[in-house]
Amino acid sequence: DQAEISEHIRRCVESGYDAEIDSYIDSEEYTSAFGDNGVPYFRGASSMIGHKQVEYNRMFGLVRGFAETSSAVKDSQLVYSVATNSSSKITPTAKVGSTEKRFKILVKGCKFDSPRRVSTSEYIVSASKMTPQIQRIHRTSGKIISITEII
Repeated sequence: DQAEISEHIRRCVESGYDAEIDSYIDSEEYTSAFGDNGVPYFRGASSMIGHKQVEYNRMFGLVRGFAETSSAVKDSQLVYSVATNSSSKITPTAKVGSTEKRFKILVKGCKFDSPRRVSTSEYIVSASKMTPQIQRIHRTSGKIISITEII
C-alpha cells in the first residue's frame, strides 16, 4: 500500500540506495522465507497468509510466467491501481498454438552474481520466442546449461 511505498522512498532519499536494499535483506520476512543461505526466488505465484488479495493481483499483473521479460512491457502496469488503491484485473495470457513447440532453458547464474550466491534459473519459452530469450540470457552473461523440448 502507499504507506509502505512512502516508507521505502523516504529511506532511499534519506539513507541511500544501499540502506534500502539492506532493509529488504535484513527484514524478518526475508529471513523467515529464505534464511541466511537460501537463494531468493519469486514467491508471488501463490497468495500468502496475512497478505491482501490485491498484492497477489498486482504481482500477477507484473509477472505472468517463467519466460516473462520486462523489456516486452512498454507501459506501466500498476500506476492506476496503486494511485487509486484499487485492484488490478487479471486477464488470461494468450494460449500457445497446439502446433508450436515449447522448450525449457536451464541457466546458471550471471557473472555479476559471482561474489554472492550462484543461482539456477529456468525459462519456459515457445519456439518462436527462443532466439530473443537466448539473446537476453547472453546479454546478462548467463550460462545456458541445457535446452530441452517440453512434450
